[in-house]
Amino acid sequence: MISERIILLGATGRLGRALQTRLRGHQLIGLARRPQGVEPSMTLEIGDRRDTALLARLIDRADLVVDLCGFDALDAQALLDATQLANRTELPLIACSSLAERPWSQWNQPETAASPLPEDSYGRNKRLYSQALIDRWPGPCLALLLPNLLETSPLDPRLQQWWQQTRASGVAAVPGDGSQKTALLTSDLAADLIALLGGHPTPLRGRLALAVPQPPAVLHLAQALFAAMDPPPLLKPGGPQGIFSAGPEPVHLQRQAELLPDYPWPDLLDLMRQLGQRLAIAAVD
Repeated sequence: MISERIILLGATGRLGRALQTRLRGHQLIGLARRPQGVEPSMTLEIGDRRDTALLARLIDRADLVVDLCGFDALDAQALLDATQLANRTELPLIACSSLAERPWSQWNQPETAASPLPEDSYGRNKRLYSQALIDRWPGPCLALLLPNLLETSPLDPRLQQWWQQTRASGVAAVPGDGSQKTALLTSDLAADLIALLGGHPTPLRGRLALAVPQPPAVLHLAQALFAAMDPPPLLKPGGPQGIFSAGPEPVHLQRQAELLPDYPWPDLLDLMRQLGQRLAIAAVD
């Protein structure tokens, strides 16, 4: 990356911890509420991300700001006020939002296209957060629309619960009919992409949706996850929405492909098999 001093807001969350590992060798300054999961190389400030004076002190030292915990317009306003207080006019910002800021029926449309506000409050708040920063951040601002994130280390508690319920009943309830394809990243993969995009030669602007291209069907992901279970469970479509969505989640990824043309995308089936093997070992232990 070209940025040496990087501010991580939400530094000790699951995505923050993954980014700490990915950005070893850079001068990392984190902000979080609790001192947990901190790499020795990172300086951690404990405080509230809406504390404008604290944010201004961090921003004054930064070459790049990565916001991993922005939720609504108040979070965005705190960043904008802090930037004005620090008098930083060309500082790049990566603001991690969510695909939920668009109605799911609009996910297959380019990020530059207008879309209606989602009906749920989470999606609306995420849109207000990213839109305020895109409109008013004084430097380059890239809003990353992240899909569902799976934790791989430690193992995602949702996967563990699904595994335990399936092992006890012998039946894995698969959401929907199993043929749908879901937008998905692991926390480690999302961290890798954020680091690469933060180091782009030209600071990026606007919105960018991220996901693994051409994901397998949910039924195939479930088959891979439970392949290590003995005896294998019955996969039963029609279950309630769970670890995967019950509906298809097509994501327009043309700009992602243009920005990351040679990125070695992982095989999600292999990933799920590996997670299933770890769950099987954990069940024996």
